[in-house]
Amino acid sequence: MIEFKVMRLLASLAKPPSRVFMIGDKRDDMVVAQRNAVIPVGALWGYGSVDELKDSGALALADTHWTSPGVVEGLLPTI
Repeated sequence: MIEFKVMRLLASLAKPPSRVFMIGDKRDDMVVAQRNAVIPVGALWGYGSVDELKDSGALALADTHWTSPGVVEGLLPTI
């Protein structure tokens, strides 16, 4: 279900998926991001562990929702 929502959202944006971030707290979120060519960022304030998020493809991890903008900004030069 979330995969279809992501696909619809991406279709409405004026940016390619490779310039979009998806922040999630579980393996499924990282998988959906990758399937849609979106940059996966792990949210450590949620339910998933560091290992779960890293092992499922998170390119970066945010400790809190307050640190998310800095994490995303830190990825910008690499994408």
